[in-house]
Parts: sequence; structure tokens; C-alpha cells
Amino acid sequence: FMYGCKSKETSSTTKNELLITTTLDLGLMQQLADSYLQDKKSSLTIRIVDKATPADILISDRLALVNADKNNLLQKYTIQAKNLPIDTLASKDGQWYGLFYDPLVFLINHNYARKVGQEHIKSWYDLPQLTDARLTLENFNQSDSSKDILTAISSQWGQNEFFKYIKTLRPKIITYAKFPITPIRLTATGDADIALTRRSNVFKYLDSDFPAYYVLPKEGTPCIVYGAGIFKTSTKEKAAADFISWIVNSPDAKLINANLKTGFLWAEDSDKLALAPDKIWVNTFYSTPEQINKVADEWINNIRFETKTEEIN
Repeated sequence: FMYGCKSKETSSTTKNELLITTTLDLGLMQQLADSYLQDKKSSLTIRIVDKATPADILISDRLALVNADKNNLLQKYTIQAKNLPIDTLASKDGQWYGLFYDPLVFLINHNYARKVGQEHIKSWYDLPQLTDARLTLENFNQSDSSKDILTAISSQWGQNEFFKYIKTLRPKIITYAKFPITPIRLTATGDADIALTRRSNVFKYLDSDFPAYYVLPKEGTPCIVYGAGIFKTSTKEKAAADFISWIVNSPDAKLINANLKTGFLWAEDSDKLALAPDKIWVNTFYSTPEQINKVADEWINNIRFETKTEEIN
């Protein structure tokens, strides 16, 4: 979690250059940067650098921002934004702000929904009641993002309660997939009825002919929150804050996400959506790589390998 933190080395010494380190898709970040510069008619240069290079801005997942803040790497700043929910979509003291978030959704095959009724597939507690359902999900220890989902729901429910819940679903789970596309493919072809998948995984496939639709569980759902902070070593805090504020507020930034079909939901709009702020579940309990890997290992030992359910690509 150590980003751009060489003690006496600051960010770019070029006055008109803003450096960003990010874990987001580089194509998305470059389009946001280019659109900002065009919109502002700015002579500024925005460059994306790796995490070993001292940068001005960190745009990453919530846990990386929280840990950067704990390590005293971020400076306080303000942007034009509503009061985002503290600890979920913003830090308490203004060291980082949420930009967008990626929720876990139920992807439901249309034919299956017609058979059982859409009204019966809206809640986490509906799934155990679907006696003939075939479920599929990405293996929750497969990647950093899937571990983020695992730790978010375990933080919300308690790890033991979540594992107990999954065990009630286990007879219905036909596969734990190695790759995010697999649950989507199985549900689209009718080889599974419901997939648990992130909105970002499925959003690009949704159109009028796609044989499945998604539901945000009514109680709430685990989400990967992405946000932005400004490093204390940066001397470009005004330009950095202006760029972050533009991402939060600009219709052009939303349009770029829509055109790229990222599937992200906007933090700024959280109170306007079906998934209100109190239904955005994030990892608040597992703060170190060791803790995260431990719960992922327990998932493997207590859930994944206690069943003979097939794992496929």
C-alpha cells in the first residue's frame, strides 16, 4: 500500500504536469484526463505513472486509499461534492472522496425468471427458497477484486454468518468459476439460472437481445468503491483537486464511463439510485493483506473445497 512515498522526492517538478497512479483501467483514466483538458482548455499535461513513481493523485479502490491515509500519505482537500457517506464513499477528514462503485448483482436468466416470477428473486433471502435454481459465481479468492467482494460482505454480515449462508446455497451452486465471464456465459446460455457477478462484468453485454437481466439485492450488496486522494508530497494540490472535482461532477465523465460500458455507478448519485448509500457494503474489517488472505483461505477451506462442485474456466 506504499504509493509515491519517497521521503524527500515530490511529484513531477514540471509545473504543468499532473501525475496519476491508479489501479483502474488505463484506457478509462486516459479518456477522463483527455476530456478534462479539452473541457478546461488547459495547457496542463496529465500523465499516468506506475505506483513506484511519486505522483500527485492516487485513484484506486477504497482499501488502498484508507491504507494510504493511515500511512499519512494523503493531504486534506475539498471538492465540489455533496456530503458523501463517511467511511463508505469518503474519508472522515477529507483525505479521499469516492468517484464510483461497482456492486455485486444477481444476473437472472429471463426464462427462469418467467418460470418462478421476478418478484421472487429480489433479496439475498430469496435465493435459498428457490428450490430448483442453478447458481454460479466467481470463486471469491480468485483475484483482488473478488477478495474485495468477499471481505465487503463478510464485514457487513460477519464472516461466520456469511459462510453459513453460502452453505445453505451450496446444493444449488453448479460451479465456482475461475474467470468473471464464466457465470455470465452460463446464465446467458441457460446452463445456469442465476449468477452472482459484479455489474462491471456484465454491463457491456446488456442489450435488448441479451437473455438475462440484473437485480440489485434490496437489502444492499457488497461493492468495490473507487476514489481519489492527493499525496502529501504533491505541490499541485489545486490542479489535482480540480481534476477530481471534474470527474465527480462532469456529465462528460459519466458519458465516458457509459460509452466504455464500465458498469460503474456514480458515488455522487448514490442517493438517487435503487442502491442507496446505506446499501453500499464495503470492507471495514479486514485492513491488511494478511487479514484479507486469511479470510480468502478460509473461504477455500470451508466453502470451496468442502464441496465437489465443479470449478470451470
